[in-house]
Amino acid sequence: MESGVGPAVETPVLSIDVDQRPGAVRDMSVMMADARVNVKYVYLCPGQNGTPTRVVVCVDDLDRAIEAITINGA
Repeated sequence: MESGVGPAVETPVLSIDVDQRPGAVRDMSVMMADARVNVKYVYLCPGQNGTPTRVVVCVDDLDRAIEAITINGA
């Protein structure tokens, strides 16, 4: 029996803990831009009960994005 849904596509993404403060996602975006990494889409997962706020990012160059975050201490 078919579900009527198209094929599922898995895409590698980054999951980054960020400070819960104004401008945190902007700062992460600037790091990506400075490293010449294109962001395809972003999901924000707000922290609750002491868990960190997490940003899930799909980028065009995963290795370069990881390097940019590592170098800049995000």
